[in-house]
Amino acid sequence: MHVNFGIDVINQIKVENPHLWDDAMQREARQMILEGTQLEIEYARDTMPRGVLGMNANMMAEYLQFIANRRLAQIGLTEQFPGSRTRSPGCRRSWTSRRKRTSSRPGSPNTRPAAHYPGSEARHGHARRETTALTGRRA
Repeated sequence: MHVNFGIDVINQIKVENPHLWDDAMQREARQMILEGTQLEIEYARDTMPRGVLGMNANMMAEYLQFIANRRLAQIGLTEQFPGSRTRSPGCRRSWTSRRKRTSSRPGSPNTRPAAHYPGSEARHGHARRETTALTGRRA
């Protein structure tokens, strides 16, 4: 459902060439969003039949329908999934605060020096010097 560029294009067409935004084009845009939503729902059902990390396929389907409604509204079309909603703000806040706590711990991916990552030597010359100093061998 990552279609922000497409949303911008459609909205610009509506501004510059409003005659192109006729019933046929509206039907086609709606159909593309609905088809994409259905494909993503099927993918969710195939990839997480028993759920993953507190999210199951039904929750994902509802979330995808919520996103589809938002995309439709962004281009001026009516929502197609009444009553669909996203996860509660409390869940989102909980995940965000947990992420912040984890990323600030020493040794977490966001706090490691670049030398800890494979391939970083090419980007950071200091990693090679550190390796030589620590091992006594040429890297």
